[in-house]
Amino acid sequence: MGTVYLHIGTPKTGTTAIQEFLYANRGLLKERGFCYPDFGYRYPNIGAWRNGYFLSRIGRDVFIEEKEDSFRQLARLAEEQDKIILSDESIWKKQKKEGFWQTIGGRIREMGCELHIIVYLRRQDSLMESTWNQRIKASDDFGLSFEEFIRAEHHYMPLQYDRMLRLIQQNAGAKVITARVFERGQLLGGSAIDDFCGIIGFPVDDRCRMPKADANVSLDRGMLEIKRQINKNTAYAGTKNFYQDVILRSRSVEAGCGGEKKTLLSPETKEAFLERFAEGNAFVAREFMGREDGRLFYHDMAESGQWDPVWEEMYPALLRVMSTADTMLYRRIDALEKRLDELSGNAAGQSGSKSQTEKPQLAKHVGGKLRKKLSGLTR
Repeated sequence: MGTVYLHIGTPKTGTTAIQEFLYANRGLLKERGFCYPDFGYRYPNIGAWRNGYFLSRIGRDVFIEEKEDSFRQLARLAEEQDKIILSDESIWKKQKKEGFWQTIGGRIREMGCELHIIVYLRRQDSLMESTWNQRIKASDDFGLSFEEFIRAEHHYMPLQYDRMLRLIQQNAGAKVITARVFERGQLLGGSAIDDFCGIIGFPVDDRCRMPKADANVSLDRGMLEIKRQINKNTAYAGTKNFYQDVILRSRSVEAGCGGEKKTLLSPETKEAFLERFAEGNAFVAREFMGREDGRLFYHDMAESGQWDPVWEEMYPALLRVMSTADTMLYRRIDALEKRLDELSGNAAGQSGSKSQTEKPQLAKHVGGKLRKKLSGLTR
């Protein structure tokens, strides 16, 4: 009987690195008895390496044919492959839909396979901070502070890990549920890739192709605060998040001022936030990891105070951001002006049959359209 390894996240636990590694090494995986299938479908804003994405659409009337065809392909693979790997982090958030796990578990059992679910857990405040970081970086209108964010937004992310794992346990029919903690000291080799491959029994060696450095970088505290203040400017909304690229290009000068070891929450707020999950975390540690002491997370929670921005110390980074933005805009304007000159000259040259007075007028007409674009860019 074959095994389907289903990696379901959670988000912000190295999932993209794991997926990119598996996708890049599909040939080597096959050579060693594993299969990381590409079903051939591409979904909006979803990387090809997220081959389990179709599962997160279960219970929704979208991509119906793609879902069914992916299941058909999976069934054919199960006739030939003993170890199939699927991965998508959005499953963690979508799994509460009624009948979700019964459908997945039932379809996989019909293929004659056993289901092995793998999930990584990150301390709830750390997970939410990483999520907030991404929202600030990727948005042109999101400016909530972290305390405001966890009060308003945390319910969208399933953070009661015990409830989610029991939901899987009771409904998925999985033979094995492997729960791991996303902390460097608790990962095999200190790496999510090494840890995941250790679970499935795939050796990581010199033949493996490693993914490029993380393109989805987190901003340091100071750069994040600069970007948050930019987002709060209502005039910035609708700019296609121009400053995201600016700030990523400016990261060689950090603005955190040593604040990365400090918490973004007041001690009282942090303690109250984590207390909500203390009992559930202890249950997960005992039930799914065999830890009698009920300790799930080992990372020291006693950071050295609360971080607050000190703008006087952040001015060098702020100046670099502003000068980078000016330089990028200058280069765009310069390129447009050169193109304007080219088009104006071409328009004049191509009007050979026209009078000498008509040629400048035609060039002026063509140039006027480009100048409107330039004025819009510089407003």
